[in-house]
Amino acid sequence: MEKNKTSEDSIKILNRRSFIIIVFGAILSLIVSLRLFSLQVINFNFYKKKSVENKLSIKLTPPLRGNIYDSKKNLLAGSSSLYEFVVFKNLSKDHLHEIKKLDSLIKLNLNFDEISKHLKKYNEYTGFSLSRASWEQIVEFEKNKFLFSSIKIIESKKRYYPFQNFSQIIGYMGQPTQSSELYSKGVFHLVK
Repeated sequence: MEKNKTSEDSIKILNRRSFIIIVFGAILSLIVSLRLFSLQVINFNFYKKKSVENKLSIKLTPPLRGNIYDSKKNLLAGSSSLYEFVVFKNLSKDHLHEIKKLDSLIKLNLNFDEISKHLKKYNEYTGFSLSRASWEQIVEFEKNKFLFSSIKIIESKKRYYPFQNFSQIIGYMGQPTQSSELYSKGVFHLVK
């Protein structure tokens, strides 16, 4: 009799523990299922946009070019930074509204009809340049950056030549060397 009572008690304890484990597992499964539903159905558009933003993007970085001076330390060729407002259509469906908001905030005097016409033909994953940006405009844009998801500021390097006509002969000013070897970059040197 005592064995039966002990085995019945152990079966009750085992059943109680099994029930608690099953209920705990069901609650965890429900939580995970709700979270998956939230991620995949409810917040689908948000994560789709984020995935597009996180795709591998190719940014062309031109090599930095140094300044070229003559023998009297006069600048013949130099590089300067140029900043532009660029719109990426794929980052926001409301990119035209953002362009109007940027124009009203910074006073860029943009032609919206022409921009919208160009944007319809333009690739949505490539940036479309709206306008050059002055330093004051960049500062104002950075203060209100949270308002714009499709507009970015892009820096590019531009070459400038203070002496327009003279700078074309820069490459021909040196003395030729005595070598006739073919270098790894395919450059031939003249032989006297």
